Amino acid sequence: MKKEKKKRKIILFSLFIILISILGYKLFTLKYYEFHPTQDDLKIFNQFKNLKTLEIKTEKNLTFDYITHKNINFINVFQDFNLIKDKDPYTQYQLDKNNIQATFIIDSFDSFHKLFSYSNDEITFYNGTNTITTNTPQKFTTQNYRQEFLKKNNINDDVDLIKFIKENGILKSNLFSSTKTMKQNYSYNMFLSVVLPTAEEVTIITGDLNGYILKIGNFKQVNILKDDLQYNLQFFNLEYFNDDLIKTILESVTFN
Repeated sequence: MKKEKKKRKIILFSLFIILISILGYKLFTLKYYEFHPTQDDLKIFNQFKNLKTLEIKTEKNLTFDYITHKNINFINVFQDFNLIKDKDPYTQYQLDKNNIQATFIIDSFDSFHKLFSYSNDEITFYNGTNTITTNTPQKFTTQNYRQEFLKKNNINDDVDLIKFIKENGILKSNLFSSTKTMKQNYSYNMFLSVVLPTAEEVTIITGDLNGYILKIGNFKQVNILKDDLQYNLQFFNLEYFNDDLIKTILESVTFN
């Protein structure tokens, strides 16, 4: 009997030690991968709560010449503009005439979906103002973990990502979360806090084009998604580039 009691005590003590070790590890991991959002981070995630939509039906416009940038084509409404730069990675047109100043820039980058999936040491992205190359966030998980996160949440492109942000915001982990989930949630939160610009208005493009529009002051950035690239059409001076003109340009878009 005494031997059996002693054996049970050893087993219970061993289980207790194992339980404490597991709990200690989970507490450490939870703390290590805890995301502490700043006020700017909260603005970035909250901007997607009230999404607008814009339906685009594309059609070849035979009354205009077309501009081509890499694989995207759209009507040339820039006859009065000066071509400032036409070299990879972007093309820039500038208008300075009759006291009117306006700028149009077209460039292309890897989509956020692709950056999140495959980035290792560096991320290159456009933040609505500048092209930025930065190191990937500390404690960034492996590609497999990040790709599994996207697949698990049915995130196939940047529009899906925006809709996921709208529904879920900043992801939080707890003691019942798996270690993998803690790492994935941290990578998602940190990545988006680094790459996403803060916009006053976000519009999802539906219909024949897939993408979204960010309005930032007197500037709109139209992001058209195709083959894991985002084609960025940037319009400076929204009095000149009003909603009707931007929509007319988008309705003319074709791809090679």
